[in-house]
Amino acid sequence: MSIPKTNKTLLGQQGGGIYNHSYAHTNNANHTQTYTNPNVYAVIAIIHAQAGSGEITYGWSQTSDGWRHYNAGQNGNNLTISLNNKALITLAGGSGSKAGATAGERSWRGTTKGWGNWNMNYANTKALAQNGKSAGMLLTIPPNASISFTYTYRNASGASNKGNHTISVIY
Repeated sequence: MSIPKTNKTLLGQQGGGIYNHSYAHTNNANHTQTYTNPNVYAVIAIIHAQAGSGEITYGWSQTSDGWRHYNAGQNGNNLTISLNNKALITLAGGSGSKAGATAGERSWRGTTKGWGNWNMNYANTKALAQNGKSAGMLLTIPPNASISFTYTYRNASGASNKGNHTISVIY
């Protein structure tokens, strides 16, 4: 992607603006984005990225001993940001819901009625999913130069939240 070219000779002169590009990541593959500054002056780039959020899982199972076991949630994608093929930072994906268990009890009502219904005691239940970590950076793109960001996703456990990034350039 190319930042708009102006006829200015300095960043502070009239006639520039702000270039914005946002990208919501949609898969588990790497994504590389190159930004080119075609101007004769350096520009300031503000980059923000966020790893994927965790997801809550609502399923559970109950064993014959009276314990209800909740399924663990799914973690969001981790996101590693590399600038010109050198890793800058790795952001952890958010955790999914925490697995938990609840104790249950039921009473014996005699041979004619059998066991009563389960009465569940809700202790140690699920926690909410967490957001992925985020980071912001301020970089300078030299005149007539390019910077290349590679966003690498990994270690997700099936969550649909892959993360996102935004770049704003003052030109």
